[in-house]
Amino acid sequence: MNLRAPFSEIEAQTRNTLGAPPLPTSGEGWGEGVTALSIDLNPSPHPSPKGRGSRPSALQQQSHLTRTFFSAVFTFVVLLLPPAPATAQQPPPPQLPIGTNCLPQTTVILSANAGPDVDPTQPGVQVRVGMNVQVSGVARVERRLANCQTTSGLAAVTWTLTFQPPGGAETDASASLGPETAQTNTTPSTTSFTAAQEGTWRVTLTGEGDDVSRSTTVVVAAAFPPPVLSGECGKLNFLRAHDVGTGFGPPSDFIDAEVVAKFAGDPPRAFGFQLRPDLNANARTGMLGLLQDAFNNNWTVCLDFLLVPGKNNGIIIRVALTK
Repeated sequence: MNLRAPFSEIEAQTRNTLGAPPLPTSGEGWGEGVTALSIDLNPSPHPSPKGRGSRPSALQQQSHLTRTFFSAVFTFVVLLLPPAPATAQQPPPPQLPIGTNCLPQTTVILSANAGPDVDPTQPGVQVRVGMNVQVSGVARVERRLANCQTTSGLAAVTWTLTFQPPGGAETDASASLGPETAQTNTTPSTTSFTAAQEGTWRVTLTGEGDDVSRSTTVVVAAAFPPPVLSGECGKLNFLRAHDVGTGFGPPSDFIDAEVVAKFAGDPPRAFGFQLRPDLNANARTGMLGLLQDAFNNNWTVCLDFLLVPGKNNGIIIRVALTK
C-alpha cells in the first residue's frame, strides 16, 4: 500500500484488500453517518445502478470458511464413532383366534357313582351281599365348531353290568339291572341292582354323541358282613368227619372244617369246626365226643357258633348237652 497516495486511493486500496466492493460513484451515496468500518462490515444492500452488485465482505467470507471447517470436522468425528448396536428384533405377538382357525372336535364327558358305600376307606364301592345298589350317571356331548364356539348337550346313555365271583370268570349280568331313568339337564340317569352274591360287580355307563362313544365303570365289591355270634338247640340228624382241607359247602358258603353237624329241625344250615393239632385240639376233641353222644342217644344239644349274616354255614365254638 502506498501511504503517500491520496486518501481516496488509500481508501480504495484498503477496501480492495479487505475484499469489500468499491465505494459508489456518480450519485451512489451511502447516506449520512456511514463510515469506512460500517461500509466494510455492511456492504451496499442494493445493487448499483451501473451493474455493480453487492458481494460478501472479508469477515463474511472468513465466517463461511470457519463454518465449513467445523462442519467437515464434525462429519469426520461422526465417521470415526463406532456403529450403534443393532436393536434386537422382538418376535411378533401371538395371533389370537379370529373365529375361523379352530379344529372342530366332539367330546363326550361322563361321570357315574354307586352306593351305599359301607367302607369308604377301601377303593371302589364296598357293599354287603344282598344289598340293593343305586347307580347314577351323567353323559354330555361337547362340540367345538370351526368358528371356535362351543356347544353342549345331552348324550345318549346305556348301562351294562358284569359279575365276577371270587376266583371265577367275569360274566354279563345286565339282566339284573333295574329300570333305567333318562337323564335331563338337571337330573342324572339312574338304575339299580342287587348284589346277590359275593364278588366284584362292575356297572358301566356309556355315552354316545356324533359318532363319538366313551364309557366309565364303577367297581362294586360285594362281601359278607363280619360273622355274628348266634346259638341254637335241637336234635342232630347229621354228623360228619372228613379229611383236613376238604371243607363243607358251596364256594359262596364254604367253611374250612373237619367236623360238621346239622339239626333235624333246621336242615338248610350246617355247623362245624376244625380238628387239628393246635392249641384248640383238646377242646375240640371233647366237643366231638359230645356231638357223638347226642347223635347216638338222640339227646338235645345246644351249639354256639359264628355265622355270617346271609349265609347258612357257621363255625362252632361251644357244645352243650341237655336232658
